[in-house]
Amino acid sequence: MPAIYMDPQTVMCVSPNGFSGGDKVNVQLTYNDEDYTPASDKLVFRYYAIFGSFPHSGPSDAYNEVIVIKGAGLTVSQNVMCSLNSTEIAPVKITDTMIECPMALPNKDPYSTGNVKFGLLFDKEWSDFGNFYYYKQIEVASLVPNFGPAEGLGDLYFSGIDFRNDFEGAQIGCKLGESIG
Repeated sequence: MPAIYMDPQTVMCVSPNGFSGGDKVNVQLTYNDEDYTPASDKLVFRYYAIFGSFPHSGPSDAYNEVIVIKGAGLTVSQNVMCSLNSTEIAPVKITDTMIECPMALPNKDPYSTGNVKFGLLFDKEWSDFGNFYYYKQIEVASLVPNFGPAEGLGDLYFSGIDFRNDFEGAQIGCKLGESIG
């Protein structure tokens, strides 16, 4: 990999593709493509990868909920900010494979619905995840039937208010116990 001479104290290299997020590699320099500087724990480059975010919508009063950003090698940066509606806010939690961003800003009107831009500022690099949609939470009044066979299929019908499927990112789903359908 060619290096670019900047000045007597600085040389620049461009990191190559082909590594996975979370990979760590030693960085060494040479003048002749053979005699490299010694490998050192102080000269290690770590790759990260950002795969995407979920969910893409949530209740308008979701103050204790998070949007999860999945990736690899995510603990390499000390400069991570979530962005909702062009407002930066610190993540709730960061691990090597996940960043949890607050689903709602602390001062958000709990009755305000609609789209806001959502993204992540990771070590001065912007990842745009598109729109996040706030909706009024579903209210369930009843379930019919409330029993069924242990084998085979059973149709469950819910009645209530605020059911909809007309916004980008709507993913209507059911959860029975710990089974997500």
